[in-house]
Amino acid sequence: MPLQQSLSTLLPFVPIMRGGDSQEMIQQAVHMLRADEQLRNIEALLAFFASFVLEFETIQRIMRWDMIILEESPWYQEILRRGRQQGEQMGGSKASNGHCYVSWRGALAVCRMR
Repeated sequence: MPLQQSLSTLLPFVPIMRGGDSQEMIQQAVHMLRADEQLRNIEALLAFFASFVLEFETIQRIMRWDMIILEESPWYQEILRRGRQQGEQMGGSKASNGHCYVSWRGALAVCRMR
């Protein structure tokens, strides 16, 4: 278990490891990431993996995490681009005329047309 060893680069993967899917374990991983200046930038990755085992609101509460971090990531932008593209194909008009939503659980962007 990475919380018991000095394998701090594995901390973002705690939620998907055996025994790491509890709120307490994820909180401990967040504290350990924040304690190391070099690892603070991978907190978003921990949030991503935590989304497979906890509700989004719980993750936000644990991490006091701002969506801006995610929205600036290349992964989010690619998911959004694909969702818009899919919306254009399905709706026959520009997806920018609608709203796009990102599903954490399925990592899928869905665009609704107005």
